[in-house]
Amino acid sequence: MKRVVSIITAVLLVALFAQPVLALPDETTDESQLTAEETTVPGGSIDESLKRVIDNANLISSLQEQTLEARAREIIAQYRMDIVILTEQSIGDKTPVEYANDF
Repeated sequence: MKRVVSIITAVLLVALFAQPVLALPDETTDESQLTAEETTVPGGSIDESLKRVIDNANLISSLQEQTLEARAREIIAQYRMDIVILTEQSIGDKTPVEYANDF
């Protein structure tokens, strides 16, 4: 019985540690080769015209904002997920997740 439990535990550990490796992006993907289909997210497509860095708290310089905007677009292309970088002075009584979902 101990042997069976040990084998099951080992298999679960291997599966848990392999999952992040399987999620890594393909380093050879060229952003210019992505099609509209490849820039979709589970809820729909990504609107390329929207700003990805919104500095409502005025914490980021113009140069930093441009750099973050470019990096955000790289992440969108590489991971095929939408991303927004937002700064606020306060989110009131909402949790960060609630605020992000309402944004």
